[in-house]
Amino acid sequence: MESLLVISNEPALAETLASELPEFAVTGTNANDAGNFVHNGKFCLIIVDSDTHYPIDTTIENTVKLTRPIRLSDAVYTITRQVKSKTAPLKEEIEFASGYTFSSEQRLLRSVGSDVRIALTEKEVELLQYITKNDSKILSRDILLKNIWGYGDDINTHTLETHIYRLRGKLKQLNETLDIVFSEETGYGLKNT
Repeated sequence: MESLLVISNEPALAETLASELPEFAVTGTNANDAGNFVHNGKFCLIIVDSDTHYPIDTTIENTVKLTRPIRLSDAVYTITRQVKSKTAPLKEEIEFASGYTFSSEQRLLRSVGSDVRIALTEKEVELLQYITKNDSKILSRDILLKNIWGYGDDINTHTLETHIYRLRGKLKQLNETLDIVFSEETGYGLKNT
């Protein structure tokens, strides 16, 4: 049976993942005790809760960072796919900034040359795909709502802003210079400043 290590200051996360992933032996630890487990255990995957502030050692293969708020279905999907793929390169990698890629199939974001992979939601993948397909041009709010969610003009929703906010946080985990910028006059666009 493959073993997973969950590093989180909330024991409930490891317990929940253990119940959702019965095919794996799940061990939970907090950030203070994680070092002993990481270096002494044989885990096929190390899952780090972004709220633990645990320094991820990118030389350790198969590390996934779960960004809060954690959606259980996304976490289970990411963990299962990551274990299956082991250390193989991401399928269908798309470069979206110099040195950064994401996989639409596996819904993972990473920095080239690093084993750290950050889980993306389906809509975050669609946002990155649409932005990169349009050569990272500045795209209006209406265009994004229409092409990603199918909404009509002048709809009153904060859906886009919520997804952009979460995606920005994930991009900044890879590199502080990665960002999705917004201008009231123009719209949203990816920048690597």
